[in-house]
Amino acid sequence: MNPQSLRKTLQLYYHTLKPLRPHQIYERLWAYCKRRFHLYERLRVPEAVNGRLLHRTSLLCHDSWNSSEGIRAGTFVFLNQPAELGWPVRWDKAARLPLLWKFNLHYFHFLHLLTVPEQEYLCLDWVKTFPQNKGEAWHPYPTSLRIVEWIKSEPKHPAIQRSIYEQAAYLSKNLETYHPGNHLLENAQALIFAGLYFSGDPQASQWLKAGIAIITKQTPAQVLQDGGYFERSTMYYSLMLELYLNLLNVLPLDGQFRPLVEDTARKMLSFLQSTLHPDGQLALFNDSTLEIAPPPPALVDYADRLGIQPGPRRNSFPDSGYFVMQDSDLFAIVDCGPIGPDHLPAHSHADIFSFELSLGCEHFVTDTGVYEYAAGARRDYCRSTAAHNTLEIDGLSQAEAWSSFRVARRFKPENVEFIEDASGARLSGDFAGWGQLLGERLVHQRSFEFLPGRGQLTVKDRVDRSGQHQLVSRIHLAPGCQVEITPVGCSIRKGDWLLEMASNLPPSVEESPFYPRFGTEIPRPVLVFRSTSSVDFRLEIAMTWKKETVLRG
Repeated sequence: MNPQSLRKTLQLYYHTLKPLRPHQIYERLWAYCKRRFHLYERLRVPEAVNGRLLHRTSLLCHDSWNSSEGIRAGTFVFLNQPAELGWPVRWDKAARLPLLWKFNLHYFHFLHLLTVPEQEYLCLDWVKTFPQNKGEAWHPYPTSLRIVEWIKSEPKHPAIQRSIYEQAAYLSKNLETYHPGNHLLENAQALIFAGLYFSGDPQASQWLKAGIAIITKQTPAQVLQDGGYFERSTMYYSLMLELYLNLLNVLPLDGQFRPLVEDTARKMLSFLQSTLHPDGQLALFNDSTLEIAPPPPALVDYADRLGIQPGPRRNSFPDSGYFVMQDSDLFAIVDCGPIGPDHLPAHSHADIFSFELSLGCEHFVTDTGVYEYAAGARRDYCRSTAAHNTLEIDGLSQAEAWSSFRVARRFKPENVEFIEDASGARLSGDFAGWGQLLGERLVHQRSFEFLPGRGQLTVKDRVDRSGQHQLVSRIHLAPGCQVEITPVGCSIRKGDWLLEMASNLPPSVEESPFYPRFGTEIPRPVLVFRSTSSVDFRLEIAMTWKKETVLRG
């Protein structure tokens, strides 16, 4: 490695490690040493255990990829990638598949698709094949999800119950405290499920107390006051809402811990319903795809069965940094928040001031989504500013995202203001991070002005600059949008809707990839507005829309 590359690498590590909390570093190192040198306690499992979980309504089960018939034929599908493992299952055939694929295999989200005898066979075969501490199967995260899925299936076989006990005992000694985000909450959920499942057992009582303590401490830190989730990924937000609803389902009605969980679930549900597109889909901000979390209607139904009703819908979520502008035709949601918590930006993208837009139930402006978590060109692109609907300068991103989940320098938006009145709404903010990234005094100012009475949404960008820079603003359109360049801008048609954009800079139409689901790439048009001169940058895009009668046939 040459001196310049070495210096850049050291700078990346410095800025990545600097925001971390000290315990995250030494606890991660200790977790690595335990895995590397097999420094685990020998766990003792009672010869006889008796598991039983009481719940108020049926627990939610979700698998987007598999089918009963496919699994019986030996085909397992995760991340939209099928693999032939056989039946009986040849677990070793998964060895060369991506780590996240193998994690999903060990989650056992597909278990509810099988009959009780098939569930017993598969769980017993797993127990035989994966003794304690063997590989990724015993990583704390898949262990947590598997414990919950196995308990959901209400197994009667003593060996499966003993394995659940062993897995919970192992998890209790290997919590992901160095990853104080969704992983730690999943650890806590598994301990609570196991603690209630083996109610009366002294060790299980300790698991229950530990899980409750984690949720009690982490909830105020991870669930924001406006109901959003601090990792800012709408997909992980949905998974955490499911987690809190699960806890409400199994916790005693008179428990002191229950009001915290109930209040949290209610405000999270309100956030969810307020930020969905009109067709019920999530906005794909940060690490989000459409199929990992249960679909929003399933979450709303689950909450309703538990007696949880959302609060009133809102358009402003200042703690999360999400703001909504909408009327009977248009829905637009803008991300004006920080890229994520400084100590845990694993699922963050460089997307400050990016937005999504729908007309009726037709998506017009979309985020990029996620193709994979493995480090590489696609992962880098998905996290870059170029993949989002905001301004890029000199080919750089607003944050130094690198590897799979790391971020070095990152900067927050400033002066964010959202005002609603009888005429509509106005949203504005500044991003000054470009100045530190480029060593010049460059500030990107963006504003949105929504005038529903006129049927108009205007987006304005401003950069006062010295020196020559290449500024590129992109608007990634949904697949299926038909674009026509006009003398004043462009016209975009999709379904029965026409969206017209008038702009002071002429757009070009290029192509970009869309990753609404893991492992799925769909081409789509992207509008690109470029400026390479040394004068101050001004871009104004005025959008108007109407519904057209389209003759078909």
